[in-house]
Amino acid sequence: MTDSFDHVIIGGGSAGSALANRLSADPARRVLVLESGRPDYSWDVLMRMPAGIAFTRGVSFYDWRYRSEPEPGLRGRRMNLPAGRMLGGTSNLYGMLYQRGNPLDYEGWAALPGMQNWGYANVLPYFKRMEDAEVGGRCGGAGVR
Repeated sequence: MTDSFDHVIIGGGSAGSALANRLSADPARRVLVLESGRPDYSWDVLMRMPAGIAFTRGVSFYDWRYRSEPEPGLRGRRMNLPAGRMLGGTSNLYGMLYQRGNPLDYEGWAALPGMQNWGYANVLPYFKRMEDAEVGGRCGGAGVR
């Protein structure tokens, strides 16, 4: 292992892994990813089968088991905040599922000062680029397997 790195990324979840991939595409860059969770074990059937998600939430082997502060809008109750405790983070905990969000949310952000590039039309190409589902049409993902 080298003594120095050009970039240190804290967290090997979806964002950290994507960032590490982009940065390390340049062979001259040295990138270190620090992940406090466990490896993604290939023998773990609960992580390999879609129905396994029902058995992993709230289990400390898979989930950091974070909870919110008491929420006034929930009459003081706390919410469970799932956070994957493994390489791949919460995306791995949820079976690598993703969602784009409501297009109107993006339009609301784009209406704010300095946020004009956050409209749904602006971010849709990035969603398409990262998706590998076999979905056609103008909103479909890019990757055909």
